Amino acid sequence: MFEQHLGEAVFILVGCPHQVRNRQSCTKVALDFVSPDNIQESVRLTQEFRLLHRSKQYILEVKKLVVYAASATTNEVKDQMSKIEKKEVIPP
Repeated sequence: MFEQHLGEAVFILVGCPHQVRNRQSCTKVALDFVSPDNIQESVRLTQEFRLLHRSKQYILEVKKLVVYAASATTNEVKDQMSKIEKKEVIPP
């Protein structure tokens, strides 16, 4: 157990259970990050967690993260291709 102070960040590794106790009013800012190398393990852990806890609480939605990442990547490629095509068109 440790105490987090103002301005400090805490990184919790995938699969590590943790619990938070707020000692006073605060605002929580969280960011879920799934590396492409860890997608399969994240999916497995999410499924395991759901089976163990039968919980309706927020659970890392890995599949949605993958779809969002693929969509963002596709849009970026389209934008870059459009820029390349515009540069190739030489005005008369």
